[in-house]
Amino acid sequence: LYFTQDFFLFPGHGIYTGKTPEWQSRIASVGTRGYVPVDFAGPDAGTVKGLWAPNPGGVAPAILWFHSRDQNITEINQHLKPLVAAGLHVFAMEYRGYGDSPGKTTEAGLLADASASLEWVEKRDDVGGKRIFVGGIEIGGNLALKVAARNSVTGVIVVSPLPNMSTAVARKIPLFPVDFLLKQKFELYPDLPAIAAPVFIAHGTADAVVPLFRVEAMVAALGTRTVTLREVEGAGHADVFEKGGKDLEESMDVFVSRAR
Repeated sequence: LYFTQDFFLFPGHGIYTGKTPEWQSRIASVGTRGYVPVDFAGPDAGTVKGLWAPNPGGVAPAILWFHSRDQNITEINQHLKPLVAAGLHVFAMEYRGYGDSPGKTTEAGLLADASASLEWVEKRDDVGGKRIFVGGIEIGGNLALKVAARNSVTGVIVVSPLPNMSTAVARKIPLFPVDFLLKQKFELYPDLPAIAAPVFIAHGTADAVVPLFRVEAMVAALGTRTVTLREVEGAGHADVFEKGGKDLEESMDVFVSRAR
């Protein structure tokens, strides 16, 4: 487990990589949806890659979005659409080691790329009032909360967040103490008290990976900050957007409108 753990931690590795014709085809197809592949200079003399999904209304607030462990940026249309519909521009950052983004996937590397991504979004003229949110799903939700603890943002939108990486891996390898073997832990609780921005959390009532009571504990750890917990009835860990539908989209729209 120690030497092969990337297989468990980051199952999106190797799916539609940038070296394959399939990847090139998938990147070309996102352009037909109005999404624009972008790259810019990142930390460590590297390059940050991602997708820009513009809001058709023109000037609008923006969100820096982080996908789950088993996706890459060509597989998240079902997440980008409701975010754009909620009145946001979206920059979906690709993870190092995923798709055509070079490098090794680490918590420190992703946080460094996230800071560079925030700077890139801040410089855009079409981001209204410099209102920038961060958000993500699954480990992306964990990452978004960590980014909010380290940067000044307008608000946070997370879906099915993981409190740490061992929670996800333990689901695959039950009854085994995996935590002490993991190189990338993504422990969230130390960061929660530092978050000053309002937080919106959408979570399924049938999530077997992160039961609802664990998300309620995250809410309690956020203390007196403005937190909206939107329970999506019957949704599991991976289908909150689908089960939430239009109601969830409208709830996010209200959150975006009120967050200042």
